[in-house]
Amino acid sequence: RTLTDPELYKDLYAGVVPSLVIGTPAASVFFAAKGAAKDWLKMVMGPCYTKESSTILAVLIGQVPYWGVRTPPELVKTRYQAGQIAKGVGPVETARSILREEGIGGLFVGYGSNIAYAA
Repeated sequence: RTLTDPELYKDLYAGVVPSLVIGTPAASVFFAAKGAAKDWLKMVMGPCYTKESSTILAVLIGQVPYWGVRTPPELVKTRYQAGQIAKGVGPVETARSILREEGIGGLFVGYGSNIAYAA
């Protein structure tokens, strides 16, 4: 193969759309929560307030809703990657199947680990 071989770049952007679909809503929630947390921390911390400390705490607070939004689609994606989902079964049907078989908690497997990792 050479660098001009089109086959070399065929799958270069594979997975970009799912990543955007998963990441965009979660990032929106994160930045909204972080902004609200910074405002709240400024009010609560009073004379102890510094820009640096409030930013660190606000980022930690923002991780909670971020991973709440991001964990279910990440779980579905991970199960696809692990080969646990049959070919031809879509992500919505996979999520419904998890809900049916494991309950709501099944969609949040790994949530605590993600929060711990982010902190």
